[in-house]
Parts: sequence; structure tokens; C-alpha cells
Amino acid sequence: MSGQGARNAITAGSKIFKKVAVGNANAKTGSVRIGVATEAEGWRRPLEAAPEDIGGRLKNYIEAWEQGPKPGPVEMVARDAEHPSTDPQRHMTVECFDKDGNKIETVHVPAPEPKK
Repeated sequence: MSGQGARNAITAGSKIFKKVAVGNANAKTGSVRIGVATEAEGWRRPLEAAPEDIGGRLKNYIEAWEQGPKPGPVEMVARDAEHPSTDPQRHMTVECFDKDGNKIETVHVPAPEPKK
């Protein structure tokens, strides 16, 4: 299995303090708002770091994710763009929030499979 449908919960991570909304994505479980973290515990991402670019990639990742997020999130925010980690699969680290803005979980959203 490619891991495309894997849903890996992450226990470590920094709390998001500020984020920028960048649009919507059609996840397997329904439409979600998407955003990009601009400030979290221990770091700050300058707005010049192109949240729209990260958000565009996040939209593609979410819409290609075979399993999709668990039901419930109405917003998914990229905390970390693609990065090396103990997870061997290329992914983005994403925080999922409910309709009241409460964090539900942190997940690795896998990169789409390359088109052949």
C-alpha cells in the first residue's frame, strides 16, 4: 500500500496562534476551509513566504487524499509544508478544527501520487 490513505495522528507540535484563510477544498468527507499558519508556538512565518502557494498545494493534497480526514473538521490549516520527519511519506502537517474553532487533531496529509 502506498500510504496514500494513511491517517497518522501526531502528538508533538506547536500550537497555532495566527493563520491566513486561503480558500476551500473538497475533501472526501465534505467541503473544508483551508488555511496556512503564520504564527505558532516557537516560530513565525512571514506573509512573504507565500501562504497562497502553500494553501494551493494543501488544496491539491486534501482533494487527492484517498481516505480523507475523519468526519468533523470544517477547517484544515497547514502548520508545516512538506518537510522531512520520521514519516517516510512526503506530506504536510495539518491541524483540523471543528465548527467552533476547537482543534480536533493533527494529521499528516499525504502528497498526491505523481501522475503517470
